[in-house]
Amino acid sequence: MSKASLTSAEPQHVYGVIIDATFPYKTANERYICSLKIVDQSLYKKSGDASDFATLVLYAKRFEDLPIITRLGDIIRVHRATLRLYNG
Repeated sequence: MSKASLTSAEPQHVYGVIIDATFPYKTANERYICSLKIVDQSLYKKSGDASDFATLVLYAKRFEDLPIITRLGDIIRVHRATLRLYNG
């Protein structure tokens, strides 16, 4: 995650440790959303700063397409993601 580029239009591939997660829920426009907070464990241990995380928002048309996180600390692989900076 530390080498992921926010300025690149190319799809990014990252690994992260899940430190917080929401259960998938349905939005008003018939989509499902799941939100995860992930950290790059190698960077997190060095800085010790609890704000060094990325919020990963997953969208799907079907509930079954989203992960249900049962344990914090699990590792997630994100493949072909579009990365954006939201509100700085």
